[in-house]
Amino acid sequence: MSIHKVFLLLVTLLVTTKVSSQSGITVSGYIRDITGSDSLAGVTISAPALSIRTTSDKNGFFKLVIPASDSLLLVCTYVGYQTLSLKIAPKTTFFPLDIRLKPETELDEVIISTTRTNSRIEDLPVKVEVLGSEELEEEVSLVPGGMGSLLGDLSIITIQRTGAISGNDAVRMQGLAPGYTQILQDGMPLYGGFSGSLGVLSIPPLDLRQVEIVKGSSSTLYGGGAIGGLVNFLSKRPGKTPKRTLLINQTTLGETDLNAFFSQKTNETSGFTLLAAGTARPARDINTDGFAEVAQSRQLTLHPHFFWGMGKKTSGDIGMVVSRNMLSAGDYEAIGNGAASTSHPFFQKENARRTTVNGQLAYRIDKNITWTIRGAGSIFGRSGSYAGLLFKGQQLNSYLETNVLIEKTTDDWVLGTNLTHERFHLQNASPVVAFGSTTTHTIGFFLQNDHRFSAKWALQTGLRYDANAQNDHLLPRASLLYKHSADLSARLGYGRGYKVPDLFAAAEPTDFRKLQPLSDTVRPDLANSLNADINYQKLIFDALSIQINQAFYLVELARPLELITDSLGLISLQNISGSGRVLGTDTYVQLKYKDLELYFGYNHTLSERLLSDGRQLNEPFNPKDKIAFTAAWSVPDKWRVGVETAFTGNQYANNNRRVPSYWFWAAMVARQFQWGTLVLNCENIGNARQSRQEALVTGGFQNPVFSPVWGAVEGRVVNLSLKIDW
Repeated sequence: MSIHKVFLLLVTLLVTTKVSSQSGITVSGYIRDITGSDSLAGVTISAPALSIRTTSDKNGFFKLVIPASDSLLLVCTYVGYQTLSLKIAPKTTFFPLDIRLKPETELDEVIISTTRTNSRIEDLPVKVEVLGSEELEEEVSLVPGGMGSLLGDLSIITIQRTGAISGNDAVRMQGLAPGYTQILQDGMPLYGGFSGSLGVLSIPPLDLRQVEIVKGSSSTLYGGGAIGGLVNFLSKRPGKTPKRTLLINQTTLGETDLNAFFSQKTNETSGFTLLAAGTARPARDINTDGFAEVAQSRQLTLHPHFFWGMGKKTSGDIGMVVSRNMLSAGDYEAIGNGAASTSHPFFQKENARRTTVNGQLAYRIDKNITWTIRGAGSIFGRSGSYAGLLFKGQQLNSYLETNVLIEKTTDDWVLGTNLTHERFHLQNASPVVAFGSTTTHTIGFFLQNDHRFSAKWALQTGLRYDANAQNDHLLPRASLLYKHSADLSARLGYGRGYKVPDLFAAAEPTDFRKLQPLSDTVRPDLANSLNADINYQKLIFDALSIQINQAFYLVELARPLELITDSLGLISLQNISGSGRVLGTDTYVQLKYKDLELYFGYNHTLSERLLSDGRQLNEPFNPKDKIAFTAAWSVPDKWRVGVETAFTGNQYANNNRRVPSYWFWAAMVARQFQWGTLVLNCENIGNARQSRQEALVTGGFQNPVFSPVWGAVEGRVVNLSLKIDW
């Protein structure tokens, strides 16, 4: 072989080896949106360890040539989508890859427990609104003393102050009276009868992981009272790492809140949480009329909760809530003196105590069948002096339920039974009152089916049979879900419910002297409800997220219940002579662009009493129009600033008396640190108060007459809170 041929062969071998060593492995794939098959063009795909990158073409396709290696980290970034880091083994991975990116604005998967099927919120045929960890964490620092403020921000819910003196609040949904909304704690109804809603809205948000609001009739699982909807407060559970939180809050009203929360797993399957909360608030005479709009109060709450078997075949939990609320209200001078006097006789002093024990046990029979038993008992005691009336009463509430969940490919079945028992015991009354001790109990049987016809259609049906001393009731319910696409869905639902007459549903202690016992002629109210909503969400221009929900609801009441005062001043609960009707619409719009969030809500509710004589009266304390707007801007892990405004209009008090409309403004700024959060918050910036429109009290100190509360009474309130986490 000639020298030049040998040289040429060596050069060829060297070049071939060089090219071969540089060719390496070709990594390729397609980038798509996780919610569909849409290809994403212009996605940056990089291998940081090798300092190489490329972008996807109009078909979402990309290709990278890399040196041979056992493992490689690919990073995919795209405006409006979450960054994805993907570790692959180039030598053994099959190409092309199928990579799905998730929009930045897509919410974390939310699981709903109120429906008993533990379904994802987007798959439910019934309309559920969820206040998750983000909203609750923010509320912890804004208004740490309770949930009333956060619930009141929802356009479909109205928080009604039931008395200018007691300071007690009640929840109204869909234009209905407070007794038509079911209140649950950890899935169990314990706030009926004499205990009413006392204390439920003062549950510290620091103790909650989620609040589920079901809009519309939900009587299948929980009983007939869930006509307007239900609110379920769910307690926190221990996480993977211990959590300790200390919260200190001070307001310009003189209120001081001190809350502490601790949670920890004791092993892989067990753990506990513990809340200790205290609130101290002095009396305040905001409008200087000699009577306190803000009662003096001291409230203590202790909530230990134990969990075991988490993640195993058998799981359970048991918790106890012990709370005490000491209140002094009425004449401002009498509060200061701690007792009534001849010139200042109107004085209330109350001591309310609640002890609740609740727990559940779940056993997974096999991978598709779960049996659950749950129960709770609550003792509520209320005693005090109410403007000359010495009163002491106690109520025992108990709830026991067992159900079986059967999960199949296209169907989920829930069937079970529950027993609700309420016993009110009148222990003392001086002077003597007309009503006495009472006992009620209801046993119910329920069946619910969730059927998925296809990826687009789902139907939830339910049937409940209730038996109690007054009547038996058969309650059907059905809700249909249509998912046109990942962006557009619609629901339509019907439900039937009933409301058992409750003597204490709206009566304040100052009414007890004249409150008459429940007559045998008073019958439960029957209700038929229809709900519909359309939901649309979309990511526009790869940066702007938009969500729109439009809801409609109609409720027909057969014989509404209300407290009637006769010519002698005696107060009794009666069915009105006629029927009731609610017709409403609710609009919600949410926009998110990077770190800016905007929310707009409009609710219009026409709630009327249709009397047999042809008159139409407006349901009192139901705003026909509510408008809410919120804007929030944040610098991640550093700052958050927010403003909100709400309009309450076209509202009526008793006797069809129209009251003034008003605006409510609020603003906050929060600074986040590694160790916690510092928040400055101002509620009711414009100082909107009912007392600026009319007198809250007439008749003087000797015989005061208190106006019904339809607006804010506290005025402007500024608070500074410090939350420390470790």
